[in-house]
Amino acid sequence: MLIIQPLGHSLFSFFWLVQLANILLISFAVRIILKYLWKTPAMPVIGMFIVLLLLADLLGNLGFYTLSFLLQNLTPLLFIAVVVIFHDEIRDLLASMGR
Repeated sequence: MLIIQPLGHSLFSFFWLVQLANILLISFAVRIILKYLWKTPAMPVIGMFIVLLLLADLLGNLGFYTLSFLLQNLTPLLFIAVVVIFHDEIRDLLASMGR
């Protein structure tokens, strides 16, 4: 009998159940956040963050290590700038989620 054991665990083990629950929780949280942010001015900025992260990964895989390094290290600074710029929208989002 052939038993498939990716990552050293049986497919029906507790390890994979926890991984599935983890994926479901994260996807649910992302869905809720995107639902609240979809029609706000912050959505294009979030889209740009995703594009920057994908671009940094692509450039790193293509051998452009310096550009990839700069983009990966610039992203956290841009995140802080976005929090400062959109603090009113973030406050409204958290208030509406709390209701």
